[in-house]
Amino acid sequence: NKLTNIIEAIGSVKYIDVINDVTITSDKAIYFKNNEKVYTIGNSKAFNENNTITASNLEYDKINNIFKAKENAVVKDIEKDTIIYANEITYLKNKEKFLSTGKSKAINLNNTITASNLEYDKINNIFKAKENAVVKDIEKDTIIYSDEITYFKNDEKIFTEGKTRALIEKKYIFNSKNVTYLRNTEKIFSQNKSTLEDDNGNFYKLDNFFYHIDKELLKGERVEVLAK
Repeated sequence: NKLTNIIEAIGSVKYIDVINDVTITSDKAIYFKNNEKVYTIGNSKAFNENNTITASNLEYDKINNIFKAKENAVVKDIEKDTIIYANEITYLKNKEKFLSTGKSKAINLNNTITASNLEYDKINNIFKAKENAVVKDIEKDTIIYSDEITYFKNDEKIFTEGKTRALIEKKYIFNSKNVTYLRNTEKIFSQNKSTLEDDNGNFYKLDNFFYHIDKELLKGERVEVLAK
């Protein structure tokens, strides 16, 4: 439409943005040239050599370099070997950040992170999971549940905020808050009041707990033990 400067295309649509290095394909697309925005409908996909975004529908703001993937959104970070699933995912390309909402899940070789909302800072390799956050460390056989979890992947450090529950090697259940988990050294600790239950039914109450997973060494202050 010359008057409104709107282009509508149907059937195996392909849009190439050479400047921002992105290709978009879909069943249907509407290009609002005045605003430099593209809306796609059906089998939508945006990709370059580093990332792939797929969803039912996609919005692309060319000026601000922002993508919004809606319905069954999936991001594949080829560089970092990470996949993110969610109801909706927003990709701030200039900042290299992904913001997901609704049934969010991030997967790589050794870990899985699930939450209602997830933020992935690709440059610094940091994940922030909020609301019903769960980290599954497949390699170390450890699962952590919390209100909010931040995972610094480069340092292999995990921090939780709020109430936290950890299941370690299917043997130990920790309940605490504001927990730190160091994957490389296999240490988990908190300065708050905590409880521990082992697979033999023994129950521990303690402050300022420290547990070395590999050595199965538990330390704490004001320890109370209810042995079975």
